[in-house]
Amino acid sequence: MNIIFKLSVVEKFLDNGYRKLIWDKSKQLIGKISTVIDIDKVVVLGSFTTKKERPADVDFIVMIKTKDSGEDWSTDIQFVPSTKFGEETIADAGKWMEEKYGKDNYQIFEFDVSDFNGAVGI
Repeated sequence: MNIIFKLSVVEKFLDNGYRKLIWDKSKQLIGKISTVIDIDKVVVLGSFTTKKERPADVDFIVMIKTKDSGEDWSTDIQFVPSTKFGEETIADAGKWMEEKYGKDNYQIFEFDVSDFNGAVGI
């Protein structure tokens, strides 16, 4: 495994406008998240770290500091803009879920952000 801990290494992956855009937006998002969640480290991986000309996204593993060091859990979150692109991303995820799990074996549902307000514990 070739893990590099210096953010300056990312420059070699910013060889076109699209890559610069998705990196900039992703970096801004991680910066905002770090103001409310105590982050231990951020690891960048996936197709963004390859020579693929147009990766779909930037994948991160964000290790957070928690009160309970003995718990093992994870959450996948995909951040997309609230635009037509975002809606298309949701539709594509539905197609993927149907292919992977079968038409009658999954459900996609939506929450209002207020349903999560006041959640504590991390």
